[in-house]
Amino acid sequence: LFNLNDGDMNDSQTVFEYLGHELTVRCANDLICARTLYVQCCSLPISSRRSMQRFYQGIEQACQQLDCTLLKTTTTTISSSLFSSLCTSLCDRELIILNNTNHPIINEGDLLIALRCSSSTVNTQGYIQLKDLFQKKNIHLNDTVPFRTVDGEEESFFSLLLQKSSILAPSLSKTIAELIKNRTIKAVRYLKDIGLARMIESLLGSLSSTLNVELNGQQWPVMPPLFTWIYQHSGFSQDEMLEYFNCGVDY
Repeated sequence: LFNLNDGDMNDSQTVFEYLGHELTVRCANDLICARTLYVQCCSLPISSRRSMQRFYQGIEQACQQLDCTLLKTTTTTISSSLFSSLCTSLCDRELIILNNTNHPIINEGDLLIALRCSSSTVNTQGYIQLKDLFQKKNIHLNDTVPFRTVDGEEESFFSLLLQKSSILAPSLSKTIAELIKNRTIKAVRYLKDIGLARMIESLLGSLSSTLNVELNGQQWPVMPPLFTWIYQHSGFSQDEMLEYFNCGVDY
């Protein structure tokens, strides 16, 4: 029995249904097994019943898609925003991912596979870099993006960045769990905070000083338009893009 919690959603000023979704997914997506969500702290700067309903709707819908049981929520109304949730999971000991700094199991010749489940979801560190870029370029959230999205439609930066984090389908979670059990998969990481390169470093753990990961650019799919635009206008090198951003990769 173990827990994961996520309290990184402070002072968030976005749509409340989106907030409920993100609060749930960014916590529960780290666990690939039976999950139970407990929203232990939720303080909102609003008293609107409609806004609260939309917030809970986002939580409930995400839990349904995650096949995650929602136990309890506690809310209060204050002058600022604070969101915190706790996701508890129960699984067989052999399903716990073995790779860690104390018992590394990554070996030379292992294959690293990236799953791209969403097109423009940005990791936490990426949002920090994106905010700085917007300030330097005097870009506002309501401005229309200067590129066509994956759907080929025009939209604002605000609506583009409000795309909900993708959810690992329960059927795929079960498949991954079976592959972990028979040791076909040695480790899994969900990119929500750090960039792709730093995630790889954490995956290698203590082996990062002796092993390197080779990314084959010939087989790498085209990055989502948002990340291509960031690369063209930020001045970041390719290495910096991989360090700061998830570049369209979720797992």
